[in-house]
This record gives sequence, C-alpha cells and structure tokens, in this order.
Amino acid sequence: MSKSIGQLKNVIEKTIRRKSNWDNAEITSIKCEDISVYGMSLNKFQSCKVTLIADNKEQSVDFIIKKWVPGGITDVDLWLDPQPREFLAFDSDIFSAGSMPAQIDVPIIGGYKESESGDYVLVLRDLSKELMSFRFESDLSEIHRNYSIVLDKLALMHAAWEKPEYQARLGKLHWLVADSMRLSRGELIARHLDGFPLSESELIKIENIKGWVEGVRIQKARSAFYNTLSKSDAVLWKQHETDRSTLIAEFSKYPKTLVHGDFWPCNIGLHTPKDEERLILIDWEWIGNGCSSLDVAKLLSAGAALDYAAFDSRKLADYYFKRYVVHGGTQYDYATWNQAYELAEVYHAFIVHSLATGWAILDNSERKGCRENRTPYLNELITKHLG
Repeated sequence: MSKSIGQLKNVIEKTIRRKSNWDNAEITSIKCEDISVYGMSLNKFQSCKVTLIADNKEQSVDFIIKKWVPGGITDVDLWLDPQPREFLAFDSDIFSAGSMPAQIDVPIIGGYKESESGDYVLVLRDLSKELMSFRFESDLSEIHRNYSIVLDKLALMHAAWEKPEYQARLGKLHWLVADSMRLSRGELIARHLDGFPLSESELIKIENIKGWVEGVRIQKARSAFYNTLSKSDAVLWKQHETDRSTLIAEFSKYPKTLVHGDFWPCNIGLHTPKDEERLILIDWEWIGNGCSSLDVAKLLSAGAALDYAAFDSRKLADYYFKRYVVHGGTQYDYATWNQAYELAEVYHAFIVHSLATGWAILDNSERKGCRENRTPYLNELITKHLG
C-alpha cells in the first residue's frame, strides 16, 4: 500500500468510526478512478469506492477525492497562498457542526498533505446526485422553488456569521479572500486585452494563463459583447472593468459575513425530504469575510438567469433579504441591501454577463437574445452606482 493510499485510508476510517456505531470498522479495499469535473482550475478529482468490514458485515461507501493543483486561473485572480483556502477553512473548523447551521451541509470529511507528492487532498462524501439534481432542473417554476430554498439557507448562514463572536473568529484568519481582492478578479486580464502597460510581475502572471485565455475565447467573446454596446456605454464598461477602484471603494461601506465566494449552480446541491431541507455546498476555494450580496448576485447572475428571460432574479433577491431578517440578520435595512445587491450585479456583469453574452453571440446560441436584453438594465446600474 502506498503512503498516499494509507493516508486516505486513515482519514476515512476515522470519519466512519466517529460518525457511526462502527467502532471496529476496517477498510479492506479502496478503488479510485479519475473523473472529469468542469472548472477553470487545475484541480484533479477521483471517485473512490471503499469496501469495509463493520459489525461482521461488508459495507460499501463512495467518496470523492479532490487534489488541489496550483497554477490555475483562480490562483492568478486571487493570488492564492501555497495552501488552498478550502483546506485551510476545513482545518480552521469553519465547516464543523458547531460553526455552520445544521441546514448547511459541507461534505468535506477530512484533508491531508500527501507525504509523497506534497499535494493537498480533501476527502468528500459523494453527493453527486444531489448536486446534479439542482444544476440540471429545467422547469422554470421548479427552478424558482429550488432557488428560494437555496437563498433561505444562504440567508441563514450569512445572518449567523455576521454576529460579533463569529466575526472575531474570521478576523483572525488572514488568508480569507477580502472583497478588494475578489472585486479585482478579471481586472488584470481586461487591462492586458485592452493594451494597458503591465508591471513585470503582472506580465509573468498573464504569461502563465495565456493558454487558458485563448482556449476559452476570452478575447473574442469580450469583443463580440462590446460590439453590442453604444460607443458611450462601451467606454463606461471598459473604464470600470479595467479599473475596479471605484467599485472596491463602494463595497468597503458594507458589513461583512462569511461568504462562499463562488456561489453558482455547479457548486450547489439540495437535500429536500420533508422538514429536512439542506443546502449542500462544495468548492470553497474563494471563501472570504465580505459582503453577502456577492454570493446572492453570483447565483442570480448565473445559471438560470443566463437561459430564461422570465427568470425573476429581483424577486428572488428580495426574498433573500426577507429571509435574512427572519433569520436574525441585523446589519442591513432594505435600502442598504438593495444598493449592495445592485453593486454586486454590476461586478458580476463584468465577470459573467459580458463573456456569457459574447460566447452566445459567437455560437449563435438561442439564448443570446435573453442575455442581450439584460444589457440595458446593467448599463443603468453601472451609471447609477459608478458614474
């Protein structure tokens, strides 16, 4: 048995013994195979089937192994530490039952640094079915229902972590992604594509991700989107896409809470038996202490919002605020929340809307009309909040 498999075996056995009555559980075999997962990082995933003997019976349990590999687009955008933030968050007990509301399910059961490769590894319960069921729902009324459940649980988490004692815990974690860092995401790429002079360190970073930028047609999509704008609107978008200082200054006014940071359908699942609804969250690599509206707007600016003209994102955003109040949130009144949410929509317009619209135009997608119709609304928000 290799040292890495031995480490994995120890993590799984300890978890099974801790969370069941199987004090004598013993793993007899672990079979892992690589799986492909959509994403913009270089992380590697494996599906592992674990066979064990417990109470003199053979049992089979499935797990997902996530191996963090540095060097992806996330690292460039967020200037990641040598250790992944998701690993650090688990190690800091953020995901434990004593920290998270019971309705939030983070399926990480353990983590370790491989003794052979030095790679960081996270072990997760296999919740693939729950994740797929949320991501691929196609009926719009069911989508609205599911999004309402998700936003209710998200509001519960945000309200809990805004409390002073929780903020004191987060304040000690220097590695959490700050809003200023998050809001700068994409700025370097935009400046490069627009021909701005870059520092030597910035040029090195751009060089490291040229293949990624070219491989997913960033430049072509961006150009296609800008061709849909009037000359004055294009100037406004480019001004604030390449210089986020005004946006960052506006966000500095808002209170903080624990934010997931990459809150979109691919990282979300639902467990919805009656009276046991739980929100399942994976991929916490952008975890931070920041403005809650960034999580809400990320969800409501992606996924169904890109595909359904009738998707009611503003009604759902208001629903989130109502649930936030019900769950004890006290740091926002509605007017302040509305400002924070609209600013978050502006930020995600730079990150999501421009590229999604450009790709739809390049591919002549049937969804391009839905995306282009949203542009005037976003133009108004940029003018209103950033000038």
